[in-house]
Amino acid sequence: MKTTVPIVFLGLLAIVLLPAGSPAQAGPRYGDLIVSGYSPSPAYTGVFAVDLKTLRIQTLRFMPSSMEVDQWVGMMDDNLHIGLLTRQASSNQGFLYGIHPGGGSNLLGTIKTQPPNTDINDPTSAIWDPEGRLLITAGRAIYRYDPGSPGKVYPVFNFPGTIGSKLFQGVTVGPGQGGNFKGTYYLLNARPLSGTPIPAPPYFYRFDPVAVTITTLTGNKMLENATSVSFQYGPPTPTQKRFFMTRGRPGSNLWDLLSVDFNRMGISTLARFTSIIPSAHKVTLRNTAWVTGAASNMQTSHAIEIDLGTGAKLRTVPLQPHPGFLATGIEEFKTNLLQTRGRAFQDDAPLVFDLQTNDNTYAGKDYVLGLSFESSPPIPFTVGTTTVYLNLAIDPLLMVSLFNPGAIGLSNSWGTLDANGNAQAILSLPPSIPSTGLSIYAAWVVYEGSTVLLVSEAELFVLP
Repeated sequence: MKTTVPIVFLGLLAIVLLPAGSPAQAGPRYGDLIVSGYSPSPAYTGVFAVDLKTLRIQTLRFMPSSMEVDQWVGMMDDNLHIGLLTRQASSNQGFLYGIHPGGGSNLLGTIKTQPPNTDINDPTSAIWDPEGRLLITAGRAIYRYDPGSPGKVYPVFNFPGTIGSKLFQGVTVGPGQGGNFKGTYYLLNARPLSGTPIPAPPYFYRFDPVAVTITTLTGNKMLENATSVSFQYGPPTPTQKRFFMTRGRPGSNLWDLLSVDFNRMGISTLARFTSIIPSAHKVTLRNTAWVTGAASNMQTSHAIEIDLGTGAKLRTVPLQPHPGFLATGIEEFKTNLLQTRGRAFQDDAPLVFDLQTNDNTYAGKDYVLGLSFESSPPIPFTVGTTTVYLNLAIDPLLMVSLFNPGAIGLSNSWGTLDANGNAQAILSLPPSIPSTGLSIYAAWVVYEGSTVLLVSEAELFVLP
């Protein structure tokens, strides 16, 4: 067994990352911004990559269209293709596409209206669930896409009540209270349908995917005009885990990034905006978030990076790939470095961890996968000149997974990446270890000698 893993981790634990029309690049690179959006006039919809060093914008998808709107972008499970949710008002349906960074796209599934729901199926948000499936909100329903069954996007929940009374606007995944699957939930942000009376404040919900029920966590007028939601696993401390929400609509002056306390559901404003109407955001491993949206004059768009500790605006990136561009979604390219497979919540172990860069420049580089019971306080790393966070707590499980992985049935959790820059680890718990209901986080690091090259996001799973 190699000895460099303990050296790298012990060292780090002891100290406890051009204008539009420029020539096409070879493709987006790790950390580039990916933005989706549209323009009503001239009518088009598209997805673009932004090089943060040169500010050059590369077109990944462009369609002259007045009937279709691109709503959400995110990395697919292979950490290579880009997922796109788009809606087509004329046909009352939405679509999930996979976009290849070198050009071209293919239809992964159609989101069709389910009777008696006659709302337009307007896909607004998506997130990978702990079982490796894409959870999608569209209209008043929740859908799933399973990469193992391409071509199928199927509904798992339809909001009851009056048609048109609610629309799901955002979805995220957070840990449960009590450390079991039933307490591990998806968190949904719903808003009243635009143009209809508002009988009550907008709500923030918990969805139980076992019982297929939804309960209200909070109803608060501060959620009015909310446009996206995410959960922060790491900083600043375990007792300060938070959700973040953007809110902003044309015609309203409530344009901000909200912080929602995980335990108390208290809501406060972290950052206010005067130059953009926020439509979406992406939390990074730098303890920041990219917030994007149309400029207040509705003629162009920007992306603004916010410090999640202070609310300070760190930098602003103009988004003008074509005239009239209005941003709807944002992602960082190739940051979906870890996927879990094996239905962690049921009894068909073992669990498979796909460690993937899909970048042959990392071939032969060292990697290590770690597990922990908590995601914070996180471990800081320096990647290049940037501080990034590995969202694993320094606890007994992390120590065992790093220094004696075989004791918990963890295999291939460290070694070298293959010719494609990928690896696969497997967790097969010995029968002697009681595991029912354990919530566990997984994340991994790519390194060379004592230099850290990549840090993955943390994935939550719960053992059966």
